[in-house]
Amino acid sequence: MATSQVRAVLFRILFLVVAVSETQSVPVYGRYETCVASQPSDYQNPFNYTEVTTQGVFSGPDGHTTVDGFYYQAYERSNVGGSEKLIPDGSPQWCVRYSPRSPGSFDVTFIITNSSGTFTMKTDSFEASDEKLAGFIKLGSNQVHFQFTNKSTYYPVGENVCWVGENQGTYGYDDYFGKLAANGGNYARLWLTDSAWDDLAVEVKVGNMSLANTWRLDYVVKLAEKLNIHLLMCTESFNYFCTSSSAPCYWDQSYYNVANGGFLTKPSNFFTDGRAKADYKNRLRYLVARYGYSTSVFAWEFFNEVDICDDYNTAVQVEWNEEMSSYLRSLDVCNHLISTSFSNSNGDQTVQGLAALNFTMTHNYGSSDIAAATAQYASKKQMMYKKPSYVAEFGIGDEDNDKAGVSLHNGLWAPLFALGAGTSMSWWWDSWVDPNNLYPIFKPFSVFVSRLPLADYTWNVSDPTVSPAPPYNIRAWGMAGVGQGGQQLIVTWVQDDCFTWANQHSGVKCTSHSRLTLTTSCSGTSSGNYTGHWFNTHTGEDIGNTSVMCTGHLQDQIPTFSQDIAVYYTS
Repeated sequence: MATSQVRAVLFRILFLVVAVSETQSVPVYGRYETCVASQPSDYQNPFNYTEVTTQGVFSGPDGHTTVDGFYYQAYERSNVGGSEKLIPDGSPQWCVRYSPRSPGSFDVTFIITNSSGTFTMKTDSFEASDEKLAGFIKLGSNQVHFQFTNKSTYYPVGENVCWVGENQGTYGYDDYFGKLAANGGNYARLWLTDSAWDDLAVEVKVGNMSLANTWRLDYVVKLAEKLNIHLLMCTESFNYFCTSSSAPCYWDQSYYNVANGGFLTKPSNFFTDGRAKADYKNRLRYLVARYGYSTSVFAWEFFNEVDICDDYNTAVQVEWNEEMSSYLRSLDVCNHLISTSFSNSNGDQTVQGLAALNFTMTHNYGSSDIAAATAQYASKKQMMYKKPSYVAEFGIGDEDNDKAGVSLHNGLWAPLFALGAGTSMSWWWDSWVDPNNLYPIFKPFSVFVSRLPLADYTWNVSDPTVSPAPPYNIRAWGMAGVGQGGQQLIVTWVQDDCFTWANQHSGVKCTSHSRLTLTTSCSGTSSGNYTGHWFNTHTGEDIGNTSVMCTGHLQDQIPTFSQDIAVYYTS
């Protein structure tokens, strides 16, 4: 018998021995997992799906679904002097993960294919119990907001958490996520890029994944599931594809660079070279196989600030994004959302308008008035592209002069009332939010927005005004919505523009206001009686209710306030 045939027989025997497992029970939208021990076989790189492919075929109430498996190593973690230490736990394995979308019984067939042949066998069965979990995040039918599979609204409230302190590893995410979740946060953005930046880098050289880093990412995803945080998974950044001295560019360190053993002679070839495309697709395939099961994966972000890459070209980006989106959707049976981001706040209209990308994001830095800036971009882009939009990065560039977090407060509140699909997400999580303990600023907004079934409504900007105007400079943002059953909802935010970070830093004092009148449009909603629910945006407390009549417009006396105040009206 030939050597390859002997190896194939041994592999099949070993595979059968380790494949036996007990019947599991998992909730609908939960995680089913089965693993088998890795055995020597005819491949050199276990991460290369063209050399070795593992798949799970699931037969049950969802029909027949095939998902990729992945190469896996378990670790045990420990905290040694403030640094995370990982020790391998057992031997490498092949694993398959799946999220059942219907209750009932499932049979699992585990398939592995390499140069020795294809080995197929029934390895497991499990029960999916209907525990009424919310499910995966999708586009709302109103094209403004996000919603879960069960149709409930998902409004992202959070920040970037793209890396943690040096050598902190998963313990750093325990800290950041714990504080965020305790104050109502439900969103975080991760960078899965180069290992020089973070401990969650997936690919560390061409075609090779980091087993330690992906175990860390496993831990972070499970932590997010536990804390009800949903993750924007950013898979690549401009940093290693540019040479400019005006940006943090590290092409000279990129593993794609031919000078470092890669195969690209210049950064822009990443988007056109066939080998680069194949490698990125292989990385996407591994990511989907390992994390595509999770309801805590909010969306995939192809690139951070792709327009900083050398020789940026719109036509090339259109072709690349469409190709990668098509490939990603062919893999991701749970259909997570897809987007990409730009450093220019206006972005690239041609790319952002692609049907292949589900929502748009804005990065905005240096604005003296965060409320006005973030509201402007939220409203502008939603109306332009007819898809959800939010500010995924923001900073004022002078955070040391805003230790009270005025810009954070305004970045959270303003976009909601201007058709924003989520809060503005601070970039300075590690050097500003955390050191100044600004997490409590998230809590009042989280309480307020949780009361609004946003995805159930069709919305229009309502253009509210406050009178009398002099001597105050009081401004307001708002929108009016009609639900699928005809119910009406009007939400409004009133702010004294003394309360910007620049004005506060300049010593401008905010005074208390009383006997002001709010006038807001309720066009598109029914005339009749409305109840106003007034809310303290700083304490998270209800101020009181008012009763008003709407006849095209409604007028209401604003409770005494300083800085800002919010209200929602129900009919």
